[in-house]
This record gives sequence, structure tokens and C-alpha cells, in this order.
Amino acid sequence: MSSVKNEYERLFKLWATVTKLILDGKRDIKLVAGRLQSIVDGERQLFELYLSPAQSSGGTDGYDLLRHLTQSGFINRCHSLTSIVIAYWEAYPSTYYPLEFRQSTVYLWKYVDDSIYRGGAEVRPCVPCLVWENNKLTRKQTKLLDLFGADQPALIDKAI
Repeated sequence: MSSVKNEYERLFKLWATVTKLILDGKRDIKLVAGRLQSIVDGERQLFELYLSPAQSSGGTDGYDLLRHLTQSGFINRCHSLTSIVIAYWEAYPSTYYPLEFRQSTVYLWKYVDDSIYRGGAEVRPCVPCLVWENNKLTRKQTKLLDLFGADQPALIDKAI
């Protein structure tokens, strides 16, 4: 019984700390409310960031990475810019874009051929990505010719 009591005490101290951080302007009230709502709703993280073996051991170009995602079947679990999840994250980024994704450039590999880079006379395929910078979510793109390393994971649905 004292173990449960200790956890209640811990919970109330954490809540007091979170409340103070919100009042001091150090935490976004909408983000905290969204996280609490997900606990109430019993939601689990439905997405994960995937790195290919080649990315983890130094990097690979985008063409090889796209080939790996396609051959392994991971491409079917990838997201695109047209995903409803991405639209929701872009509409309410500070509330719903996962905190753990904010340290990486998150790539959206599905339908990559629809994304084309036009720079001067060159036309090169690109992969779109989401970047968290200056406390907002930004869309960018990277040419498939570029190197993709350990800080450039693909957003995929979690296997159930």
C-alpha cells in the first residue's frame, strides 16, 4: 500500500511542477493538454522512425534507400505529404507533433516520385521531409542523390 501512496505523491508533485512550468511560460498548455488527453484516451504511439541498416552504419544515397524500403516492404508503412496524420500535425504542430520526432528530420517516402526538385534547368526526384525548427513544423525536401544518415529516419506506421 505504501508503494501506491508513494506513486500518488510522485504524481501530485509532477503535476505541480508541470502546472508551474505552464504558468511560467516554459511549457505549452495545448501540448500538455494534448498529452493528458492521449493518456485519458489510452492512445499509444502509432508511428515510429525507421533507419535502414545502411543508414545506421554511415549512410546511403536516397536511391538505395528507396530501393531498400521498397524491397523490404517498409514503403507500404511509410507516410506521404497527403497523409491525414501529416495534415493534422501541420495544422496543430505544437500540440500533436510528437516530441521525440523533433530532434530528427523526418522523411515521408511514400509517393516520393511525385516530389520533384526544379533548380535551374535540372529536374531531380526528391523526398519530402518534416523539420522542427524555431518551434514550428516546416516542410522541406532532399534530393535522392544526397546521402541519408542516422539522423534522417523514415516515418512509418508501427507494426501491430
